[in-house]
Amino acid sequence: MDPDTVAFKALGQNYVDDAQWLAVHDHVAAGLAEYRWDAMAAYADARLS
Repeated sequence: MDPDTVAFKALGQNYVDDAQWLAVHDHVAAGLAEYRWDAMAAYADARLS
């Protein structure tokens, strides 16, 4: 797996794992952090690897 792919997926994971980022996303819409993480992982797999 390309380092860019790993880094991009890790950033998406951070939005779910970090309480501060999770709160920011959930303030906009419940479940947004998980949705963003899934979207970032799909993009990374499709376009960055």
